[in-house]
Amino acid sequence: MIEIDPELARVARGDIPEEHAHVIGVSIAPSGRYAIVMLTAGRGSGMEFDQTVAERVGGEWVGMMSGTPSSVIYAGDHRAAPLCNYMDPLPPEVERVVVLDRGDEHEVPVERGYFLYAAWKQDTPGNDRTDPPSPEVVRTIPTTALG
Repeated sequence: MIEIDPELARVARGDIPEEHAHVIGVSIAPSGRYAIVMLTAGRGSGMEFDQTVAERVGGEWVGMMSGTPSSVIYAGDHRAAPLCNYMDPLPPEVERVVVLDRGDEHEVPVERGYFLYAAWKQDTPGNDRTDPPSPEVVRTIPTTALG
């Protein structure tokens, strides 16, 4: 199960009843100011994906935009290149994926066959016009059998 701040989960759900929404991924910018939440709503052939971008204002999360997953996200002076597999679920035996982002590997949990990772970049003077490079999945990690 994906760990997420309950307030951030509530903001991401919006008007979707809690019992019909399931968080499949969350990524918080290193600054802690912005977050991306990917969730599913509904089940089976009626299941839809929703991506929410939120900003921490004071001590609260506030929704900025919500809708179909994007390839690049712009939030204030931050940019993110999300990597998610919402069109192609992984087999149930995959527990985590390993993502390569600017030379570093990151383990990302898989929830119900889906995952979310975001490569974040904060604009700086002299580097305020480029998006972060796209991360990529380099391998999967299967569920370990107990016993």
